[in-house]
Amino acid sequence: MTQADAALSLAMWSGTDRPAAAAFPYEQVVLALLATGKHRADPGVVEALRSARARLTDVRGPQRQRARLARWLDIALDKSDGCYDYQSYLGLGVLPVFDLVHPPATAAAALRHHDRVLALLLSDLCRFEVSAAARQTHVLPRLRPGIDRVRKRCRFALAAARPGLGRLGLADQIYAEDPITAASQLVYVMDLLTNTDDHLILRLTMLPVDTYHDEYLFLRVLQCFELLFSLLVVDVQDVISSLFAGRARLASSRLDAATGVLQEAQALWPLIATMQPAAFAHFRQNTEGASAIQSRAYKLLESLCARPAEDRLSSVAYLSVPDVRAKIVAGQASLDEAFRATRDRFGAASVAELHQAMERFAVTILRWRRSHLGIATRMLGTDESGTGNTSGLPYLATEKDRQVFRTSP
Repeated sequence: MTQADAALSLAMWSGTDRPAAAAFPYEQVVLALLATGKHRADPGVVEALRSARARLTDVRGPQRQRARLARWLDIALDKSDGCYDYQSYLGLGVLPVFDLVHPPATAAAALRHHDRVLALLLSDLCRFEVSAAARQTHVLPRLRPGIDRVRKRCRFALAAARPGLGRLGLADQIYAEDPITAASQLVYVMDLLTNTDDHLILRLTMLPVDTYHDEYLFLRVLQCFELLFSLLVVDVQDVISSLFAGRARLASSRLDAATGVLQEAQALWPLIATMQPAAFAHFRQNTEGASAIQSRAYKLLESLCARPAEDRLSSVAYLSVPDVRAKIVAGQASLDEAFRATRDRFGAASVAELHQAMERFAVTILRWRRSHLGIATRMLGTDESGTGNTSGLPYLATEKDRQVFRTSP
């Protein structure tokens, strides 16, 4: 598939009387963007994408398909539009993280969704690693890792997926001792459970800025973290609601469940640590404008734990997520505040149990931050600036010990 082929496919789609959302040439366009990296997208493809976006008001099809197409076109054109940021880099507009306005009805449904999407993301990463090692793909060819690194990468990806696979009843189907063979088993199992829509989402959420192999790993792990944060937001919101409803025991158990998933996610750090610093140094040159400091889900989680101090609320950390900041300014309740407001309604044992659950959650959050700093230090070396030209290591070092909650027993 050449750049000209992709531009032609787009022109043919745009040139129809009422183009169908389902007929959009996603496959051809994604392959064209993967061939160059989004930072160096072919001008002809970019112009054809703009023409396609201009036809959105004429597009026919189900609302869900039309809305996804509109969101994805903005993601694909973020660099040329000057709107490139962390959200568009990770394709969060089409990634099936939680709808925080309409979250799953039950804790079990939320966890099941998290586990399934996590397995999809990690199986897709395994598919890419195994295919590249077997020389069955030409996607992102620069600085391919050696087979020992691929084997280690597959082992860590499987370790990160395994707890969720167990809850989904799938863990016993991945049994090979060799990590590459086991990774292939994960791909096979998930392929049996995924539909056309799932495969399309995986395609649409992989738009690297460059053509270095390890950017695939980087993107998928960051997407796993965003999925995690969105689950934790749902969990903490429910903990707060449970407290105001007078259900302290339920609040404690839900918070402990969230702590458990966060502990499981620590397995993602060894996985991202297999990234080659040289590859990271190359592709991050084209990520200016996108930084994890812009993660809405993480800032929402942080602010749901405790209202940020005014100096932090006025810093770049929250100015970079204005919608989250607006919720806080409008009076969003935090767990810290809910605990203090409701503690007198509960017995001493329930209060102690809840406080201990909060402490366990806080310790795990602090561990996550310190792991982030450790990986960033390893990847950045003497270059302390962060992805997206942020302050990077100094910021992470400052934040790693900041209190999660401010309440006391």
